[in-house]
Amino acid sequence: MKSRIGTAIALAGALAGTEANADGNALLAQCQQVARVMDGAQVGPNTDMVGAGQCLGMVEGVRNTITLLNTALPQGYRICFPDKGITNGQAESPLVF
Repeated sequence: MKSRIGTAIALAGALAGTEANADGNALLAQCQQVARVMDGAQVGPNTDMVGAGQCLGMVEGVRNTITLLNTALPQGYRICFPDKGITNGQAESPLVF
């Protein structure tokens, strides 16, 4: 399941037409900042909060799209989400690791 979510997130990042996310390395760097902050790192003057927001926005957009389109997919292609759902942090983790 994690590999499918990670693949979907990576694909969405690759297809994003914005300059900030034009390459996977930029998106990865933004999401790595999110991971560091979620792991307890202090937010300082060198933390790119706009980039972190772009990462989380991309992750949430892909997650919402998958949720909406999931029921239209054939049974063998659907993604199984936990009953309680997942957070953006949980959805972001496979992208970074």
